[in-house]
Amino acid sequence: MEPTAVDRVRQEQPIDDQIVVVEDRDVPAHRPSVVEDVGANGWMLCEVGIQNLSERAGRHREIRALDVTTKCLGERDPHHEPNSRSIRTRRFPVCGPPRGVEPGRWPAILVDVTTTFDDFAELARSRRTHMLVDREHEVPIELIEQLCELGTWAPCHKKTWPWKFAIFTGNGRSRLGEAFVDDMCELGVGDEGKRLKTLTKYARTPATLVVGCEPHDHPTFHAENRDAVAAAIQNVLLGATAAGLTSFWSTAPIIDSPRALELCDFDPADRIIGIIYLGWPNATLDAPERPEPIIRHVAD
Repeated sequence: MEPTAVDRVRQEQPIDDQIVVVEDRDVPAHRPSVVEDVGANGWMLCEVGIQNLSERAGRHREIRALDVTTKCLGERDPHHEPNSRSIRTRRFPVCGPPRGVEPGRWPAILVDVTTTFDDFAELARSRRTHMLVDREHEVPIELIEQLCELGTWAPCHKKTWPWKFAIFTGNGRSRLGEAFVDDMCELGVGDEGKRLKTLTKYARTPATLVVGCEPHDHPTFHAENRDAVAAAIQNVLLGATAAGLTSFWSTAPIIDSPRALELCDFDPADRIIGIIYLGWPNATLDAPERPEPIIRHVAD
């Protein structure tokens, strides 16, 4: 029998103090004894040969995890069996299970070691706000849905999960503009020039994503819901950048427009926190200069 990816790891590396991500969901026969499913994408984090972890607090051990780029492109590692993916190795300190994690389940939990700080910093700094896009090149709905799902991983106090998403393409973009303009006229918002621009502006990119926010009875949580949605939007923008898209975060002409909320299938009490233009760039922009952050360090 051909050796599995797990067998190869055992042969090529000492298995003491290792976590190895090696297999797809479709190869259950080769699972190690402790397995934790990671999300809905079918990847698993598998524990191999770890014993008496609590006695090893403070030591370093080797962590292996999926290469995100390889996973996203669907490429397979030619050096491993057909049902395995490439793996990348880094080192992390081990200080025992996190709070709320049963000792018996630790360390078979998701540990993101696929992106270095420099990798993420490069992604964050490469994001641009513009609409220099190919208007004829559609953005797949499936990709936008993945960006929305990515947004839901933003931090959220009290787990209120306040975000809502509505995708507009084709004639739907014109309907969004019409909904806003009808309310602008009824409520006396904006002049004639702004209303005419709003009527057609959402067709400037192949796709437009409206991001809404649920209210909360508690004033602090109501404000924090908006913060959580803003964090979700940043996830969407960074995900779009990673996928090769350009994006533009704009403000709705009326954040509680009744007709726009209804068109989005949001509730009447919801607010529109952002309208995100999405498209495939046909030009680039230089990075704008940004001021140094104001940071105060208090030690005593």
